Amino acid sequence: MEKVNKLINKVLSCKTWSNKRKVATLLYIDTLLEHDCHVYTQLGTGSTKKEVLEIKNKSRAIYRAIDKIDKKQGEGCL
Repeated sequence: MEKVNKLINKVLSCKTWSNKRKVATLLYIDTLLEHDCHVYTQLGTGSTKKEVLEIKNKSRAIYRAIDKIDKKQGEGCL
């Protein structure tokens, strides 16, 4: 979770980047979303609530960052 938040903050803090470039960069994080998808499929009845919540929080963090930059695309994700 910490790595995801650091990356999101780094992208959002780039003052010289256009919003379009920021969104493209965050959408490039698709590999992280694929990883989340894979992890979701690996969760089972033996998974702890902590594990499930951590995965959900990673996904939400990425979606919220996109929403901060571009409401239209952000709403589509959320």
